Amino acid sequence: MPKACHFGLGWFHAGEARQKRPAFFEHLGGGAGFWNVMRLYPEEALGVVLMGNMTSYDHESNLDAAVGLAWE
Repeated sequence: MPKACHFGLGWFHAGEARQKRPAFFEHLGGGAGFWNVMRLYPEEALGVVLMGNMTSYDHESNLDAAVGLAWE
């Protein structure tokens, strides 16, 4: 019988992220051939999920562009 796996969701607030505005918390994850990031921007009441089927892409620029859009 396989052992049970228990997973949790942790949010990170990296040191360099503390200086960025708008402020955010994030969770990153990836594996063989994919890279994902979820960010919460509390000051903006916004959450962004970015998923890619590659391990190297400029997720920072993509997230900055997404948070810079007019979300109404």
